[in-house]
Amino acid sequence: MDTTQCRHEIYVQTFGKFSISGMGEELNQEEVRSDMLIKLLAYILSHRTKVITVQELVEALWQDERSDNPTGALKNLVYRLRTLLKSKWPDLEFIDTGRGSYKWNENIEVSMDASIFEESFKKALKETDSLKRIEYLEEAVSLYKGTLLPKLIEEYWVVAMSTYYHSIYISAVKELAKELDQVGRYDEMEAVCAEALKAESLEETVHFFFIKSLIRQKKYQLAKEQYQKTVTVLYDNLGVTPSEELRDLYKEILKETHEEEADIQSIIGGIAEKEKGAFLCDYGVFKEIYCFERKRSARMGIAVYLILVTLSPKANIKKDSAAYKRIVKEGASALKDVLIRALRGGDVISQYSASQLMIMLPSLQQETANLVIERIMSEYDKTPAGRKVNLQFGLSEMLCTPEGSAV
Repeated sequence: MDTTQCRHEIYVQTFGKFSISGMGEELNQEEVRSDMLIKLLAYILSHRTKVITVQELVEALWQDERSDNPTGALKNLVYRLRTLLKSKWPDLEFIDTGRGSYKWNENIEVSMDASIFEESFKKALKETDSLKRIEYLEEAVSLYKGTLLPKLIEEYWVVAMSTYYHSIYISAVKELAKELDQVGRYDEMEAVCAEALKAESLEETVHFFFIKSLIRQKKYQLAKEQYQKTVTVLYDNLGVTPSEELRDLYKEILKETHEEEADIQSIIGGIAEKEKGAFLCDYGVFKEIYCFERKRSARMGIAVYLILVTLSPKANIKKDSAAYKRIVKEGASALKDVLIRALRGGDVISQYSASQLMIMLPSLQQETANLVIERIMSEYDKTPAGRKVNLQFGLSEMLCTPEGSAV
């Protein structure tokens, strides 16, 4: 009996690790012990519906290398792969040989996690029933167990596929979180978003749903801590401030955590504890304070000065490089510490972008504001960061009309 004419099926995992299993056997990447064999098998499986020429395989396997006999090297590698596969499935021939080509044996059906993952997501987008839509999205999200073919992540043909599947995963998470939010399944929503943030920490929408899930479960302290982490991550890596939707969540947290306060003395006591040093806040809060001070300045004739501090490395470093971003990030962190210590309790600080901080100085004259800048520079130069980072200051008075609009 010719076993190659029978239909057999194997399952291939490509997310998080590489393995194939079926008919009671499994072959994982630890057993293979050869990146070249994994690369060859993964490439053939990823292109299993077509005939692959020897030239195409050579270019895929040895893209940056030169060989005196690439065809012979490939032939030897295919022989080793067949021997390895027969150690698990002795009756099967997985790879067919043609004239100057190779092809996956079409009698061995392949069920691959990446294909099922993509198909589940597509079904979810077409589904109109909410519960079925959630089922498809949950299936897709559960299949994504990490980066596609992590051992081969530097291969050009893997990079493109990995980026594609990662974008689908993030889209699936956002769609699933939205559906779970609508049906009130906040514990599941929390778990899905928490897992997704391990793979992608810069997706603000996932942060939004994660924080919202915590609020809906009345985990206000955790929600507040997560919001603060999110603000830092977005500032440090993207140089952006939180969206209005995210800031609205923060306002909701503040409202919920204070709605049961009834004793005025306890409230005053809680406020007094925060009076030491300047006030550091996210840019959304800074804008709210700015609006308040603008009106107060117009009504009472009090001068308010704004300072914009821009940081840049003293060394000649490419602006978009990792070293540039690291030095600026460390410099901004040190500057915040200096500002909190050096400024008054009524002064307000906020990070505007990855390399810029805003300072609001109420009730000052211009001469005093200039002295403040000199004091900041002096204190900053004493820090380790001061030896690596330049500070550039921009000073402007908040000018207001009697009606309270800034000029």
